[in-house]
Amino acid sequence: MMRRLVAFFLILGPLQGFLSLEIQVYQIPEVHATPGSNVTLPCSYNVSGVEEATIGSYKWNRHLVMTGPEVSDSNEDFTGRITRADSAEFISNGDAHITIHNVDPSHSGIYFCQVIFQHGKEITGVGNGTLLNVTVVPQKMLGICVLLKVAGLLLIVLMGLVSCIFRLTLS
Repeated sequence: MMRRLVAFFLILGPLQGFLSLEIQVYQIPEVHATPGSNVTLPCSYNVSGVEEATIGSYKWNRHLVMTGPEVSDSNEDFTGRITRADSAEFISNGDAHITIHNVDPSHSGIYFCQVIFQHGKEITGVGNGTLLNVTVVPQKMLGICVLLKVAGLLLIVLMGLVSCIFRLTLS
């Protein structure tokens, strides 16, 4: 009987670590961008229950967790627009970000980061999603911004002139 208990615990010990292997995936809730800009969707992860995980990958899906369209160069909506964290960043730093280049309003939506590791079997973790909001800044707003910048520059020049005149009158 004692031998069976010892054998049971010898088997259960490694299994317990295997069964408790977990991946936590972290995403920020929202990212804003304007058309034509490049936007990075951050994703990081933490693996618990194992000392070192070295065989893994990650992918991003749009709109639906794990079943939505994959965000990659093979997807016609994103061909030539995606830059991924390299494998060293992924394994060493827990970094699974992507950058979407030259975004347009049709890229707006919720993006889910999925991290996968092989540790005897496939272990997967998925983030809560990041809302990408690509919005056009109205031309009126751009005009007002330019006007305010010009007014600010004129105010600085005017203050400099007043300062010079004040110094001259004191001399």
